[in-house]
Amino acid sequence: MHRLIALEGATNFRDLGGYEALDGRRVRWRRLFRADGLHALTPSDLAALEALGIEEALDMRYGPERAGEPARLPGSVASVHIGLADSPANSLLETMHAGGVSSAEAAWTRLRDSYARYPDKYAPACRAILKRLAAKGAPPLLFHCTAGKDRTGFAAAVVLEALGVPRETIMEDYLLTNRHWDRGNREPEGLPREIYEPVFSAREEYLTASWDTLDREHGGLEGWLDRAVGFGAGDRERLRGAMLE
Repeated sequence: MHRLIALEGATNFRDLGGYEALDGRRVRWRRLFRADGLHALTPSDLAALEALGIEEALDMRYGPERAGEPARLPGSVASVHIGLADSPANSLLETMHAGGVSSAEAAWTRLRDSYARYPDKYAPACRAILKRLAAKGAPPLLFHCTAGKDRTGFAAAVVLEALGVPRETIMEDYLLTNRHWDRGNREPEGLPREIYEPVFSAREEYLTASWDTLDREHGGLEGWLDRAVGFGAGDRERLRGAMLE
């Protein structure tokens, strides 16, 4: 099986199958996909999505992002918004343009600190993904954001760890964005590359910041799933039964 799904209008569309869990089982192939933006899909891409049997594309973007670049999907696939309704008052790139971030270290720190807040911000989105995956007979599922890197990267890490995939493997999957994602000329003009590069990269320190929050404030992933997400031990057992082989 190929992990990267080759499309013309999206470059970071990947299958999360094949990873080995601690109990020796593996994540089923062609059951769960992570992706970047889906606004530029071509007719052949739409046919590929239909062939995968996906019925819902869970969109983790902010409301204004969805409005600005609406997902282009086949009629058989529904776009479901599970992200936040509003974007932050000032995005990191906007802050950079305004002169509020003037060094690579400052940009790196801002994004790392953002990841540290992901467990609080994206608990409802993760619940939506996990509940669908745990449902008996659920069709293949896709979730995405703009780059398929940050929000999608965190959600993928949550799902894989809930399935028993070790964090070392999860980190390797997270970092694949650096190999596959085509930024599509999103880099800001007028700013030195070294300043904005931390925003466009997947780095170990970022995802580690999310894990640090889970471990420090919730006693690990399972404590967070129990109390913040509402996805208990029985739910996790159903998830593994549905997604592991």
